[in-house]
Amino acid sequence: NLPEQTDVPSGTLRLTAPPDLGFTLLPELLAKFCARYPEVQLDVRLSNRLEDLVGEGFDVALRISPRLKDSTLVARKLSGLDLRLYAAPSYLAKRGTPKTLEELSDHDFVVFRTLATALPVKLKAVVQTDDVFFTHQATLAGLGIGAMASFLAKADVESGALVPVLPRWSKEVGSLFFVHPKTQHTPRKVTALRDFIIEHLRNHPLCPEPG
Repeated sequence: NLPEQTDVPSGTLRLTAPPDLGFTLLPELLAKFCARYPEVQLDVRLSNRLEDLVGEGFDVALRISPRLKDSTLVARKLSGLDLRLYAAPSYLAKRGTPKTLEELSDHDFVVFRTLATALPVKLKAVVQTDDVFFTHQATLAGLGIGAMASFLAKADVESGALVPVLPRWSKEVGSLFFVHPKTQHTPRKVTALRDFIIEHLRNHPLCPEPG
């Protein structure tokens, strides 16, 4: 057997990921990963920039994209990502809860600019933004119905801070990929993290069933 396939994963693992994953999925997941593999140290850079993995010395990137085409990298799709609608209880108490797609046109929306075309009908955006976290925080504050990836709203739905609107509607808007440079032998720490994330997402899916 090759040494990297039998050795315990160890050493520094340099990871880059977008900030929305860094503030939602990754803290709990990486805490469990480090508990299982205490000889791995993590160097995490959160950035919306597509880092040059080889040039900047990254072992792994988590990327959100409709598709990945870079032939110099190995990409494994981890999950689809879906867009759903949410609102704060304070907003719904004031404006009512839409029950049909047609009723959405009577409501105010908080929209991430590039996702506006993915919405089911033409909507009145009281706020447009290019920041995912502002979409989330403005929706929590009751500014309007927010359109966001379900993983961003998951904890708030569980706590009651956000309520799904038209819970049977969702739209896939991309995928989460695990990406690493092509090498003759993939380091054990990289395959360990990949398999750990796959296992975690099997038990904690990013896209819950609609309804």
